[in-house]
This record gives sequence, structure tokens and C-alpha cells, in this order.
Amino acid sequence: MEYIQSKDNGTVKHIASLQRKKFRRQYKEYIVEGWRSVLDVLPTGQVKLIAISNEVNDEEVQAMVDAAYDAQCRIVRVAAGLYRMLEETENGQGVLAVVAQQSPDISMFRPDACSLLIDEVQDPGNLGTILRTALAAGVTQILLTKGCVDPYNAKTVRSTMSALSKVTLFEQVTVEDIKSLCTTHHLTVYATALDEAEPYRAVDYETPVLLMMGNEGRGVSDEFFALAHRRITIPMYGPIESLNLAVATGLCLFAIRESIEERKRMG
Repeated sequence: MEYIQSKDNGTVKHIASLQRKKFRRQYKEYIVEGWRSVLDVLPTGQVKLIAISNEVNDEEVQAMVDAAYDAQCRIVRVAAGLYRMLEETENGQGVLAVVAQQSPDISMFRPDACSLLIDEVQDPGNLGTILRTALAAGVTQILLTKGCVDPYNAKTVRSTMSALSKVTLFEQVTVEDIKSLCTTHHLTVYATALDEAEPYRAVDYETPVLLMMGNEGRGVSDEFFALAHRRITIPMYGPIESLNLAVATGLCLFAIRESIEERKRMG
């Protein structure tokens, strides 16, 4: 196994560059940190390199070496002081992976029981939690409009708990893209709204569903909202106007999934 001690090493420089959005986009790669997350991503075949701090004990290193070998993935050890310059997690676990980004074209979208569009979400933690929750609800295709936060920044990646590598992300999605998908795949589009909307748990969702959720402050933009076939709302029972975006998205996605599963049971 290669042991790296110099900050001038090409591999170290490459990993460090991925802390910046510009280079993540250029190389179409991002960083995943932590033992559990790296091990979860390895089977996807998207991991290109694993770097381990020299402070990690040999037994743990060997376990990761075995996993990396099975995945045919390169692995290096890095001097502790140098490794700390590469990690973005405070008090990290001493292991990170360089992972290939997905770059699917919108033409690769395939109708599923439920897909999700997020319009201009700004908070990386919100986006990460949404991706993780969507995967738990059985959603594997997520569309992000222009203006969304970078899904591959460190905070988003940490929040996803490896879900980022298990969903298909379509980025820079436009209104025209959605119009085309609706025509081609006969999607039924649902958008959350405060007025003239049905309670989200009372709806019999028509598949294939496309759920649209909007920006934390203003909701779904007018251009996308105009494409919705039906409006849904989450009733508030306390003195508050709205929920956190990730929470609201989770409630809607699981209500949609439960509706779909109930329809299957009923035949």
C-alpha cells in the first residue's frame, strides 16, 4: 500500500482540490468521509480512491483493505498531519473516499411510482436529509432545478449518510424538461400549497407521481407550480405556518408511498 507523506504528492493535491465546488465539477468527483459511509458506497462501484490516516490502527485498516480489494479500488495511507488537511469533518474517523459523481442526462429519466423534484433548495443539510429520506421512501430519481445548492458539498454528503450514491440525481432541470417528461411519461404532478389544496393524507395518488417541493422561503416557483395537476397541503395543528422543508418532504413522500402500497394490496 502506498504511504504518502508529502503535501506535494499528486494524489493529496487532487483530494484537497475536491473541497472546492469548481474542481468537484471539473473532475466529476466528491469526497465521502467516515467508515460506515465509505463501506456503504464501496459496493456501488463509484469509489475511485480510499485514503486512510496513519493514525488508524492496523486492524481497521486491514478490514478496509479487504473491502477495497473486493471492489477493485485503490487505497493509500496518509501521514496523520497531512490527512487532517484533507478532511472536512471535525474530529473525523481517519478515512475518506473519492467518489465519482453521477452525470445522467434528463433523457435517461424513467417513470417510477414516485419521483421528486426539488426547486432551488438552499440549505445543504436540508438537501442531504431530503435525499436520505427520499431513498427510505423508495424514491430513486430526484430532479434538482437550477439554483439548488451543490449536492456534492461536504455538509450535504454527510447528511445523506451515503444515500447520495444510491439515488439518480438530475441537475439543472428546467420547466421545459418537466413539460417534456410529463408529456412523454404521463406524470401526475403534485405540488405543496397553502391555499386551495387537499390534505396530503386524503389524496389517492395517481402514478407515476412527480412530487414538487420548493425553496425554504417561498416554496415552489410560479413557473414550476403552474405545471402541477393537483395541490396538496400538510395541515398545521399548532400555532405555526409551515414545517422545515426536509420534514415536509418526508411526510409527503411517505404518504405517497403508503397510498401506492395500499393500492397494490387492494389489487
